[in-house]
Amino acid sequence: MRSRVTSSILIVGFFLLADSCIEPFSFTPEEPVELLVVDGRIDQSSGPYELRLSRTSAFGTPPDPVSDAQVTIYDDLGQQERYFSVGPGIYQADGNVVRGEPGRTYYIEIQTEGDIYQSRPQTMPQLIQADSAYSETEVETFVSEQGNVTEEIFINVFVDTPAKQQNRDAYFRWLSDVSYSVIEADCGPLGRRTTCYITDTINTQNIALFSSENTETNQLNKFLVVTDDTRPQYAFSIRYYVNIYQLSITQEAYQYWTDIKTIANQEGTIFDAPPAPISGNMYNIDDQSETVLGFFEATAIDTVRDLLRRGDLAPLPISDFCGFAIGSQPSDPRACCNCLLIDKSTTERPDYWDE
Repeated sequence: MRSRVTSSILIVGFFLLADSCIEPFSFTPEEPVELLVVDGRIDQSSGPYELRLSRTSAFGTPPDPVSDAQVTIYDDLGQQERYFSVGPGIYQADGNVVRGEPGRTYYIEIQTEGDIYQSRPQTMPQLIQADSAYSETEVETFVSEQGNVTEEIFINVFVDTPAKQQNRDAYFRWLSDVSYSVIEADCGPLGRRTTCYITDTINTQNIALFSSENTETNQLNKFLVVTDDTRPQYAFSIRYYVNIYQLSITQEAYQYWTDIKTIANQEGTIFDAPPAPISGNMYNIDDQSETVLGFFEATAIDTVRDLLRRGDLAPLPISDFCGFAIGSQPSDPRACCNCLLIDKSTTERPDYWDE
């Protein structure tokens, strides 16, 4: 079964917490200069819209959250709305006044430590809905030095989507995550077995981009957006959703992410510090020579999903959670009786779950 849904989910970018859908990127410069890092986005949803602020610290250490800032978002209708703090370095605007809408233009202003920063205005692109997302699986067999044989599952995820809208060039970035469930083993006398749902990111080092500039095609088919090779076999025993978030972004945002991808490819990993910081669309209004990292985006987001079941991976035998076969055991054996011990698990079923 394959399904699609147009979504107004707010997908945050980089510098997220460990339990968020995107793992943090590292932009720490070679010198321990405290540079402001901005990560925020407004989309076509009703909100809330999230922004994260931090400052780079010593080389090789995570950025320090900025928790004392005043942040305001503005639109081209003359409206403004304040963000409020919801955690260390994390701010949200409810969207009660300023709403994300394709065709509207937005910018933010940040006041912190006596300085004022603004983003260059971003006009939200029109939403381009993907036609579908679908997966192809590969299985590779590995033999350890001890002679143990294991099979690893690789899932290549593709999208079909219009590449232009009304013959206008379009720019895309894709994010992704997966969701699956497990049912606890029968460990107690009462026979109560909890179902847990796990949502996790796919290949956080992947930056999937596409521009229809200089192309004549109006349709993008079988475009590989991500390869997932990190799941235990029991993840496929019930339902396994691959969620693809297609972001229609501006040309400026596309160029920014292209620069990030180029540096990541040169350095080998996006968690390595680049040889020089990459500036985004933020600047200090009193000192435009100051380097400010990150980007504030206005983007329209569409969501497409592919649902994999046990039979879709045939002839590979898929083991049940906490069974006796290879690949059935969690890293923490206690999770067999308490599945909430699995990282990023919850008993709350995703609203798109098909049961």
